[in-house]
Amino acid sequence: MAAFQTAGSAEGKLLSRMARLHDELMELFTTSVRRHAVDQAGPSTDQPAAAITEVASAIVTDGRRLRQHFVKELLAAETHAKQVVLAVLLLLMWLNVATVLIVRQSALQPIEDLQRAAERIAGGDMAVRLDPRTRTEAGAAVKALNDMVGAISERHRRISERLTQALGASAIEAARVEAALEDTRDQLRNQSELRAVAEQAAAVHACQIEAILRAFPEVMYVADPETYEVLFVNDRFREMLGADPVGGTCYAELHGRETPCEFCTNALLRETGGACQQEIYNAKLDRYFMATDLPIQWPTGGGLRPARLQVSIDSTWARAIQKDRQLVIRELERKNMELERFTRTVSHELKGPVVTITGFTSFLEADLDAGRSEAVREDVSRVSQAAHDMERTIDELLHLSFLRNQPVRVVDVSLGEVIEESIDRLSLDLARGRIALSVAPDLPTLRTDRPRIAYVLRNLMEHAIRSVRGQADPRIEIGWLESRAGDPVIFIRHNGVGMDRAEQEGSADLLEPSVSDTYGLALAPSLARQVVEDLAGRL
Repeated sequence: MAAFQTAGSAEGKLLSRMARLHDELMELFTTSVRRHAVDQAGPSTDQPAAAITEVASAIVTDGRRLRQHFVKELLAAETHAKQVVLAVLLLLMWLNVATVLIVRQSALQPIEDLQRAAERIAGGDMAVRLDPRTRTEAGAAVKALNDMVGAISERHRRISERLTQALGASAIEAARVEAALEDTRDQLRNQSELRAVAEQAAAVHACQIEAILRAFPEVMYVADPETYEVLFVNDRFREMLGADPVGGTCYAELHGRETPCEFCTNALLRETGGACQQEIYNAKLDRYFMATDLPIQWPTGGGLRPARLQVSIDSTWARAIQKDRQLVIRELERKNMELERFTRTVSHELKGPVVTITGFTSFLEADLDAGRSEAVREDVSRVSQAAHDMERTIDELLHLSFLRNQPVRVVDVSLGEVIEESIDRLSLDLARGRIALSVAPDLPTLRTDRPRIAYVLRNLMEHAIRSVRGQADPRIEIGWLESRAGDPVIFIRHNGVGMDRAEQEGSADLLEPSVSDTYGLALAPSLARQVVEDLAGRL
């Protein structure tokens, strides 16, 4: 239709142009005729010119009618041409459709037949056969497909025969396999039952072991050697900690540390694989433990994982016992030394009177034989004095033994009152010796055992009285000072026979004569020292 519209538009333009040319020619012709008639007739000849003009007008009118007829004929021819062109186009279209149908029938139909045949073959139908209608490429393809289907059918038949034979043998083998599988299933059922029984027994055993571990009387826990995670803690350790540390790290929950302990044995257990034993200090509990670490496999979530088991025995009491033992040993050594000194002192003090009695007894025999009555009385007096000294020494020892066997009762003791009592008991000795005694007026009050402190003061006062015996101006002074620590220091000072440092500390050989060479001077400080040490004092 676009072609027809274009053709019609061109023809219309052509007709319009021809009409314009025709009109221009007619006008030009009329103008020429008029001009020629005027030129021929001149100005005076108007009639012939009019006749010519009429002729020209008639010619123009005929020309116009002719043009109209020509235009009509031309339009009729154009219409007929359009109809012819349309008929030709319709014929061409019909020929194209026929050609397509013929081509499809001859080329596409074999392809569609091949496609349907391939689908049937894919579905397992090996009886498909096609008729090669032409000798074109499609026919060759159909023939090739028929040959291929035949070959596949033959191969399928052979495979089927072999499969049938193999299936027969497989059925026999399958029967044997089935029998073996049945036996295996029976064995597996038996094993499953045995495994269930074993697992049940293991679970019971694990529960029993866990109950035993929980009730273990000493400290016990299990930790992961890689992550330090606490996996188990027995009841005793949980009680001591006051919380459940399971899930935390052993160094934080059990020892109160921020980093792993310096005595941790994880690396050593990985290297040796054996047990490790050491004494450790738990800062969180402030106690010592004798710890034994073992590498074990700990059950977790149906499996086992490497772990470290530690069993610890509280050794704090053992260390305390060991410390007390050392103290007892040192105390026994001190007591033995003291006993040895005391024995030597007593032996020395008792030996003096015995030697005196023995010596003056021999003198007494000689004086009696010679009839020296005055010497006999002096000898008897010496022997009596030695016996009195021995009796007093024995009484002192018995009194000391009795006093030290009594429990210590600490009370407030006025030191002035105790000294006044001692002065009253020793007043006769003080008067006989004409001894000047001065006592400080501000003696303190002590927290101590009254009988023991009274014995010490009286003993030391007797020692002082015996030390100043024979002096021209005997003096004894009793007073006190305050030490740097603020404790009272009681002193008894005199101007009589003294003792060197070795005798004061009890380290001198008391079997040798003392500095004063007077019996009884060494015994009093030794007895007093024992009582003072019982009161945690120092002489």
